[in-house]
Amino acid sequence: MTTRSGSSPLDRGSRVLGLETEYLVAFIPSRSPPPRWLLLNSVEEAILKLGPACEAENGGYFLANGGAVSFESRRERRDNPVLELATPECTDPREILRYVRAEEILLGRVAAGAERTLRRHGHPGRVVFGRSNTDWPGRTLGSQENYWVSWRDPWGWALAGAAAAGLLGMVLACVDAFFFLAAHAALKLSTAVRRTLRARRNPVCRGILRAGGWVARLPLPRLGPLWQGLHRLVRHVLVACAEPVLGRLVLRNLTPDLAPFLATRQVFSGGGAIEFDGATAPLRLSARASRLRRMWGVSLGQRGKAVFDLKPFVREPLSLLRKRKRLCVAGADSLMCETARFLGMGTTALVLTMLEEGVRFPEARLCDPVRSWRRVSAAGPHAGLRNRDTRARTALEIQRLYLGRAMSHFAGAPEESLAGQVLRLWKDVLERIEDDPASLWGRVDWATKKMLLDGLVFSHGDWKRYGAYGALFDEVKRRLPEDASLTGIDRETVRLCLGPRGVRAFAPLLEDGEEFARQRALYLAGAKLNFGLHEISRRGGYYQQLRAAGEIPSLIDEEDGALAMTQPPANTRAAIRARAIALARDPSDMRASWDVIRVNSLKMRVTMRDPLLTL
Repeated sequence: MTTRSGSSPLDRGSRVLGLETEYLVAFIPSRSPPPRWLLLNSVEEAILKLGPACEAENGGYFLANGGAVSFESRRERRDNPVLELATPECTDPREILRYVRAEEILLGRVAAGAERTLRRHGHPGRVVFGRSNTDWPGRTLGSQENYWVSWRDPWGWALAGAAAAGLLGMVLACVDAFFFLAAHAALKLSTAVRRTLRARRNPVCRGILRAGGWVARLPLPRLGPLWQGLHRLVRHVLVACAEPVLGRLVLRNLTPDLAPFLATRQVFSGGGAIEFDGATAPLRLSARASRLRRMWGVSLGQRGKAVFDLKPFVREPLSLLRKRKRLCVAGADSLMCETARFLGMGTTALVLTMLEEGVRFPEARLCDPVRSWRRVSAAGPHAGLRNRDTRARTALEIQRLYLGRAMSHFAGAPEESLAGQVLRLWKDVLERIEDDPASLWGRVDWATKKMLLDGLVFSHGDWKRYGAYGALFDEVKRRLPEDASLTGIDRETVRLCLGPRGVRAFAPLLEDGEEFARQRALYLAGAKLNFGLHEISRRGGYYQQLRAAGEIPSLIDEEDGALAMTQPPANTRAAIRARAIALARDPSDMRASWDVIRVNSLKMRVTMRDPLLTL
């Protein structure tokens, strides 16, 4: 089956794509580290100095190119700050690369500006951003790919009701919290009023004092944890009830045939990860695979991650009634290699087009896609996976099945078209994975990371020994305080930390002091290399330095990335959003979301439900 026009929505400009990426915010001090709030304020101030921006409805800011930036964690929390950047709505994967490069340039300039501010406050050092998939304590980060997919659903009204139930849970949680805070404020106010009225001795004052005393005796502070637990319970129960209905009905036409593709796509779109379990080789194809627990769900923090995020349908139930819906692939890795990102989003867009046009892949359907995702990550491209037709296929075989069907479906697409480029690159990369993975240097993240780590690991032993000691140091790190360092830790400290049972489990690794010190140095060097590859900063991380030196191929020029900082895509609603920001006399008078712009002083509201709406 071929497409009628011989072209794909990518070439017609009708496939809308977007990418959201989480960046770890870190500071490497020369002397004393700054308070968390000062670091975040310095970063926010540096962002706003770079160009016009307007406040976003849900927090953060929309930028001059139509993209968005926001902090994912609050200033008062103690975990690692996370900055989320979202590209504007694009219509091809190469545009996505332009705006990802713009994010890198923006973050480099933000780092320089924040460093100057912190230096003035007596905290010299380096501000760095990590496009990594985990932070040091092991909390998961990553990317979310967004695809606008067209389908009509006969269950639309029922699904909208289920989504509304999930939204109700979130609203009730917020209302609950509001009333608790209001009651707590009333308690404080009543105490202050009582102090003021004590000097007065008329009947009215005595009545107010008695009422104030009754309010003051309410144990509201003690009820805080109970109240918070109650509203979390209400939220989770309602969302949990909505999840299976939404997932099974909204995605029922996509999941069986899209999930096998996504589970095996990591052979070229995996970010690479080091995970020590003491039993298998520590290198993983995907950093997100081990965190995935469900096929679909509403993302509510760090609990088991889902492949597809249903939050857009819960936040806006009526979107289920529209033909074009936003599909959120939350199981994507954060990548550094441009080829991998281009290929990952390009192939997914082609597969979605085939599914929209009725193509199905029954022979690729997996018995358990989420478990298969984890298996491919741990065992590699040649891992055998259980299919529903009882035949075992490897990840590479499943990818070739999708590739073959795509080449037939888009047979009329010219070679120079986007679809033709994606198909040609897809075929080439699969052949290289089979025949010569080393030739994927700089093109596929996990292969690039493996080649760099090979040099470290084989200078100290082998991957098996590295994995065994890595499991030991991971266990020690898990038991130590988050701000503790492994740099100078010795065997005696490790024994005390592990306890008798842990010492018995790792006894052979604690016998040789010289080997222990050598493997500790290797563990720390591997962690440094892993983060250094994902670093975005003023002077650039390892990957950026290799690319600047011409050691790693690049699909986007630096000049294109710089232009993308201020120029939105011309054929999506991002152009309208960016134009409004540019023309606003006072950007602080504006508030925007992805589909609405509000100008407060003019009492004007512009609605843009269609992502392909443009100037």
